[in-house]
Amino acid sequence: DLSTGSTWSWFPAACAAALETLRWLREEPVLENVRALEAMALEELPAIMTRHPSVGDVRAVGCFWAIEFVRDRETKERDLPMQERVAREALARGIIGDSSTTSYNLQPSLVAPIDVARRALAIVGEAIGVAEEAMRA
Repeated sequence: DLSTGSTWSWFPAACAAALETLRWLREEPVLENVRALEAMALEELPAIMTRHPSVGDVRAVGCFWAIEFVRDRETKERDLPMQERVAREALARGIIGDSSTTSYNLQPSLVAPIDVARRALAIVGEAIGVAEEAMRA
């Protein structure tokens, strides 16, 4: 099924918004911020993995970050109930993540301040700790 657009695709206001977005991406330090966010995530995510045995893998590319939950780090057997629990605990603390795949995914805004994104990862770390404790009980 091939879609070549939608009802409003070529509407003048949509075209103006697209042009403004392209200008904004060229002229504002968006990509620099994305690189800084990625660097911060590549520091913080491995630290989360070190602190939490349920985390089997972490990765970050730009503003696409993922945490995989496992029952056993050696076998890498997925732990989707843990992933769902972490998603609920994080959401209860104000962090919206995506747990619809085989990893818990975070996608911060391209213009998120570094300190805000770092705090969000700290909250996710807290949520993982709470989830691990609950799953052990």
